[in-house]
Formats: sequence, structure tokens, C-alpha cells
Amino acid sequence: MVSSQFLAKSLAILALALAAPLHAQTPGEDKPAVIRVEAREVLVDVTVTGRKGAATGNLAAQDFTIWEDGTPQKINGISNASADPEASQKHFVLIFDFRTMPLSEQAASKRYAAAFIDGVASPDRYMAVVSLDPSGSRILQDFTTAKAALKNAIEFPLNGSVPGMNEQQATVFGTQVVAANIRPFAETLKAVADSVAPAPGRKAVLVFTGGYLGGETSAAVKAAITACNRSNVAVYVIGGNAGPVVTGGVNADQSVRPQALPLAGYPNRVSINPGVPPNATFAHVLAESTGGEVFGLTGNLPAQLAAVAREQDEYYRISYTPPPAKEGSCHTLRVKVNVRGLGTKARNEYCTEKPVDLVAGRIAGQGLESRAARPGAGTLDATMQLPYFYTGTNRASVHLSLEVVPAGIEFQKGQGGLHGQIDLVGTASRPDGGTAARFADTIGIDMEDQQHADRFRRARYHYEHQFLVAAGKYVFRMAIGASPSAVGKVEMPLEVEPWNSASFGIGGIAFSTDVQPLEPVPAAGGPILEGRTPLVAVGRRFIPAGTTRFRRSDQLYFYTEVYDPALSGENPAIDQSVLTMEYRVLDRRTGEVRQATGMAGVASYIRPGNPLVPFATRLALSQLPAGQYRLEVRAGHSTGQQTVARTADFDLN
Repeated sequence: MVSSQFLAKSLAILALALAAPLHAQTPGEDKPAVIRVEAREVLVDVTVTGRKGAATGNLAAQDFTIWEDGTPQKINGISNASADPEASQKHFVLIFDFRTMPLSEQAASKRYAAAFIDGVASPDRYMAVVSLDPSGSRILQDFTTAKAALKNAIEFPLNGSVPGMNEQQATVFGTQVVAANIRPFAETLKAVADSVAPAPGRKAVLVFTGGYLGGETSAAVKAAITACNRSNVAVYVIGGNAGPVVTGGVNADQSVRPQALPLAGYPNRVSINPGVPPNATFAHVLAESTGGEVFGLTGNLPAQLAAVAREQDEYYRISYTPPPAKEGSCHTLRVKVNVRGLGTKARNEYCTEKPVDLVAGRIAGQGLESRAARPGAGTLDATMQLPYFYTGTNRASVHLSLEVVPAGIEFQKGQGGLHGQIDLVGTASRPDGGTAARFADTIGIDMEDQQHADRFRRARYHYEHQFLVAAGKYVFRMAIGASPSAVGKVEMPLEVEPWNSASFGIGGIAFSTDVQPLEPVPAAGGPILEGRTPLVAVGRRFIPAGTTRFRRSDQLYFYTEVYDPALSGENPAIDQSVLTMEYRVLDRRTGEVRQATGMAGVASYIRPGNPLVPFATRLALSQLPAGQYRLEVRAGHSTGQQTVARTADFDLN
């Protein structure tokens, strides 16, 4: 069985969607995916339905009522998702859990899924495919807009021919509907929800399945539902036997004794979602609790799935200011539309996160930023780099990489050793002084003893974070605090050039001296979802350096991304030989070219159906003398009709 932890890591790479900042001292750390309320505002995406489930528009704030923990809230604003650039990309995940379906229903599910892809696929609708069978969870296709790749993914073997099953298992799974445990599915769903959490707007998960066993697995189900609500995921359960919670067991002739029962061990269901009746089946609990629906494998399914796609285009975004709450607490949500004949579908929970100013004002009771800005302050030695990569039209994710020597950090004796912390506040300011992006973080540092603490104070600490900005010119400032008397500041300009996702383009350049192999999972693909997105190319992860000063003995790589709309078609093979790249190293003072590769094809970096081409290669530093250099990276087509370039400076000691 493939574990949910492995699936979550795989989806994090494939969907590129983890939300937590990176800390060098805590590799693999997973923070819960939560709805950010740093601005003290909660966004709730609401689908409005008519009597027949059709989405309805032209409503205003006074047409809605929203409750948090049973208390009505004042609505600050309302907008339509179709006019919101944050929700311009739509995300769907198709999960096939055929452990409880006969072959005839499995085949029907595939036909309906293929018809759904054919009918709704578009450049702004990204889909992924996951399967769950007796051998575990598998990612069949990462996020893409290519119909051919998606339809090919759903043609995986039916359960009767899954490799690794014995003859008895194949007979049972291939011919009968049998009871299956909920836990593997619940863990798979939670991994999917956690992975897509940082993507903006409402996400949809379509689950093709049958019945399940309940009982002690209800805790896993509750965790999955909570993850879906935190991640703004609506779950649509599809299957001929999706309704009942199968719990009666299997007869001697392999027929099933089904029994629709409430989900055992799921107390106080009314407080979780008042719309779910006490005797609801698992499928309805899952769908109603996340703002989805339950569909059967009937002739109505194509129209119902098309309506799901329309809902991703036509929902409302309602905002309100929540009451003060404890950091990390979760709160129930309920939304009502005050128009006769209309209904709503929305998540029923959100969770708070640490407000920025709690960190910014922590050191010595005064703002870290103001302390670091004082004359004579900023004693900490720190360097920083800000490469960026596009996530959409005129929108980019900045990959902040910082290196600081935390001299002066104070450690306190605690249970099991010494504990200290590093506080950080980053702000991207527009030319008019307005704030375009702001974040804060606190890094806990634990050391075994004083000797290790002293060594830590002298070493360079590596920190990474990612934030989103629109195209434009900014000044980015980072304030760093290791103790009331040990503060630092680093500042540099940041310019994100305009770019349209329908045009040929190139991202920034990230230098790296730390390259790590990836686990043996399929290649990354699809859109860059918002949040923590590793820099991955040809099976390796490139950790961005926080400096541009290197030694000639360093193993130095550079990473960039090319965006080529010509590669997003269903038959991109003819275009793979067209994309070319080259790099040149120039002396910054004289302009002399010291190294040049010439334009060459990069077919091995291209992923079929994916317009994003991650590219990385090693620079031959040993062939260069010490000096100041400029790296120029150019991408183009062999026709010579389109060319884009990016530069980055670096120094060699």
C-alpha cells in the first residue's frame, strides 16, 4: 500500500502546492494547510444554485447571511469569481476508487470521466488524475490542461487486471461489489486536499467510487473533511453504489449484505453541518460537509458534471472580518442566500493563522522592522536573493532565499536542551510606498548543548520563503531578529516584468549550489499553484542560493523556467525540437564573452502537454578566473521568430 504520506509528498511535487515556508533546519516539516487571515478577513467562496442546481448571478451582499460559530457576521464585500484574477485558474482532481465497483460500473465511470474531460477542458481548467486500488494510491496524471494526457491517464487497468493481485482478489474485485475500508480513501483524499490548499479559489474533487465500511475509521474521515474545508475543496461523490455505507459483510457466495447506516463514531454531526441528516450515508456526509454533491452513474451524470465545471466559474467570494480568535483555532461557517428558491454550497469551516503583526512586534515589545531600521542597527550579516517565476498573466511567485549568520542569538534552557528563535518580517513596497506583499515568520532553533549553540551562532543559516506579487517594480526589505540586541536588515530592488500566459516567456534565474535527488515519482507538471513550489528539473530539486558570490571550486547550477504555449497542445511532439536554449557568461566590466553554449534543443526537459519547461544546468566555474560576471540565458525557437532572455550577475572568488 502506498502511504498517504508518500502520496502527499508526491502531490506536493506534482501539483507544486505546499503552503509552508522552507526552513533549512526542518526538512520535510509539514504545516497544516489553513485559510490565511493575516489581514483579519475571511474569504468564503459560495456557489448559488436554483431549484434545478443552475448557478445564479447578479446577487449583492444584502442577499446573503453568513454565520461563524452560529453568530451572524457583517459582510464586508462580495465579488463574482469570474471577475477575480485570483480565481482565474480552475483546479479539478479526479479520484478513481474502484475497490467496491463491478467492472461494468468501472468502465462506465471511465466513459463519463472521458466525456467530462472532452466537454469542459480549457486553457484555464487544470486537472489531475489519482487512482486507489488494493496496491495503494497512484498519481496517474499531474495537473495539465491537455485532453490527450488526461484521457490517456484514465485508461489505467481495471481492478480485475491490476498487477500484484492474486487470482482470488481479482475474482472478487473484478466481479462483485464488496465492502471496502474507508481509511485508505480518507487518507488519500486528505493528501489531495492538503496538496492543492494554496491554489486560490474553489477546487473540485470528483470521486468515482462505491461503498465503504465505517466504524473505527471515522476519525480518518473527519480529518479528510476538515482538510477539504481548510483547503476550500468541494467533493463530488459519483458511483452506482456511492450512497450506502456498506457494512453488512460478504456472503459465502461473494454477494454483499449492504446496510445504509450512519457513520459510526461521528458524534455531534449536526454541529459539523446542520444540513446533513443524522442517518446520512458516508457519501452524503462527505459531499454535504464540503459543499459538493452525490451523483449516480445515470444518464443525468454528463449534465451534472458539466454543472460542476460551471460552478467553478460562477461562484461568489464573500468576505467578512472575523471576531478575535486564538491562533490555529477552527470555526464553523454557514451561508444562506436570502432569495426564495435559491440555495448555496460552500465549505463549512475555516482556521486562523498567525497574524503578521504578532511576530513583527514581538522582540522587546517593539516592532522588529523599526528596530532594524534605526541608525547603527542591522549588525547581523545577511545576504538575500529574489528570483521569481510566473504563476499566470502578470503574476509571479518570488522565491526568497536568505543566508544569515545568527551571531548574538539567545538560547534559553528548556526541556531536552537549549531553545532560541529567529524572527523575520519581509515587506515588498511599491514606488508609492504601498505594501504589495508582507509576511512574518518565527523559526524555532533547538540545540543539544552550549557547544552546538556556539557553533550555530558562527554558521550561515539558510532560510526560504515564497510570496506572490503582480508584475511591477518594488523594494523588498527583510528585517531579522535573533534577540533584542541582535537584529539585521537587508534590502534590494525587485522588478517583475509583465508577461501574458498566452505568449512565449522566461522566468527569473536562481543560482544553486545545493542539488538534491527526488523520490522516484512521475515528473512534475501542470500549473505552479500558489505556495511553496520546489524548483524541480530532470528529476532533481535545486535549492536557491541566498547569495551571488561563489568560489571557483563550487558546483554551481542555475535554474530557470520557459513558458511556451505551443507545447500545451495535444500533439506537442512536433514542437519539442523547435524550442532551443543557450547561455553565455560575460565579463561585467568589459562585456567580453567568456563562455557560450550556442542555441541547442532541449527536448529532454519538455513534458508533453505542459507549456512550462523547467531548465537547469551546471556552470563550468573552474574555467573562469576570479572576477565579476553576468549570466545571460536565452530561449527561442529554431525558426528564430521568438526569443526571450534573462540575466543575472554573480561574482567569483
